[in-house]
Formats: sequence, structure tokens, C-alpha cells
Amino acid sequence: MAAKYPLASSEFGDVVKYYPDNPLSGNSFYYQAEINFRDGHYPAAIKAYDAVLEQYPDSNKVPASHLHKGIALFNLKENEAGTRELRTLIQRFPNSPESMQARSKLSGMGIPVTPKH
Repeated sequence: MAAKYPLASSEFGDVVKYYPDNPLSGNSFYYQAEINFRDGHYPAAIKAYDAVLEQYPDSNKVPASHLHKGIALFNLKENEAGTRELRTLIQRFPNSPESMQARSKLSGMGIPVTPKH
């Protein structure tokens, strides 16, 4: 909260390193991803979001990880991958606030929320 991102990132890294099986490690990956995202380090952010999605599928950070990963992919001009990520979010968590944001993002870009068959 004090914007000491390098220190926070290091601390979150320690949680993951020393307590990898603790459910809160998912939060640590998520916050590391957020720090990288804010700094414009999108590949590193995507990698950390993937850690949340793959290793902590029950984490309450999963919907936000899908959303922010999708936005990071769009920022890298990987539009197809970003679209897939946001559609996955909408499908998995249709009533979440993040899903509403994903719908808005896709609609604002003129991309159908559901793929055409």
C-alpha cells in the first residue's frame, strides 16, 4: 500500500518460496503479477497469473487473474489469446464482477463475447 513494490515483490517471493503449499501462496503470485502488470512487465505478469490459475485453482484470485492476464495479452497485441482468456473468465465465472468487466472490454473492442461457430 506504500508503493514499495520491489520490497513487496521480494516478500511475496519469499512466501511462495518457503510456503508453496499454503493457499495464501496463490495470493502472493497474484500480487507479484499485479506489481509486474502496473510496471508494464506484461510477460512476467502473465507468468505469475498463470501460476495462480494452474497451481491455485480454488483461490479467490482466479477470476481477477483471468481478467488481468487477458488485458496484459491485449497490451502485448496478442488479441486472440486475450480474447480467449476473457471468454474463459466469462464461461467459468459468469456472474462475477470480473466477468462483467471482461464483457465490457470485449464489447468495447467490437469483439463478440461468445465465439461464432
